[in-house]
Amino acid sequence: MNASAFGYEIGSIVKKVVYFSLKEKEIKEDISPRFSYRKSPYDKDTLLLEIFIELKKARKNIREEIFKIREIRKKKQPIEFPSAGSTFKNPSNSLPAGYLLEKVGFKGYCSSGGLCFSRKHANFLVNISKKATFSDVLLLIEKAKEKILKEFGIILEEEIILVPLRKR
Repeated sequence: MNASAFGYEIGSIVKKVVYFSLKEKEIKEDISPRFSYRKSPYDKDTLLLEIFIELKKARKNIREEIFKIREIRKKKQPIEFPSAGSTFKNPSNSLPAGYLLEKVGFKGYCSSGGLCFSRKHANFLVNISKKATFSDVLLLIEKAKEKILKEFGIILEEEIILVPLRKR
């Protein structure tokens, strides 16, 4: 994935990647890998071994920038509750996912297990009860995707990666 926030993304500073291809069973080098919005050029059959990044001297005060971003996050994101971050990617050629979710009434909407779309930012699932289950996550994601498709004709894609745990 190509993580990004507030105009910065990790893919823009990656200059070289050394990786092991599980399919081809060999180590390879990729100079200038091409990342895009929330996408990496590497699939699950690739093991990244080394990542070379290029940092540039900042033209602004980094401490001030970090402080400013933290303040924005406190105001706009539900950092006071357990969350996996943004639930859905922003659809291309559309309004942001959080805006769409809010427009169809999901802001503050909760499952019976206490998992809610945040009242602060509708694209964040927050575990208000701290007892929500994986089933609650799947339920709310499906409900939201169905409603957005019905209302706007847009297919939301998860930004979070869902990994069901196996029972022992």
